[in-house]
Amino acid sequence: MRPEALAERLAQASAPPSVGGSGALRFRHELEGAGGIRIPDDADPVHRVEARYICALAAAGEGSESLEPTYLRPPDAERWRERDSFQRAD
Repeated sequence: MRPEALAERLAQASAPPSVGGSGALRFRHELEGAGGIRIPDDADPVHRVEARYICALAAAGEGSESLEPTYLRPPDAERWRERDSFQRAD
């Protein structure tokens, strides 16, 4: 998904989302330009994709009932499994 399309999709959320990760840092300008999207400082640990940081992000949410991940691509483990099964077939 292109950063502009993601920004448009996030801008339609019922509440302004907080986003993190390497993509949020790389495309900060495009995402923040959509209005309302919050991206923590570059050094914030929420940009490291670990469950404890995602939980911390959810806990810091004001009035947030839940935090729901949006997966934009298959998990690496799934891609590796497909790659490895393809290589074994050769």
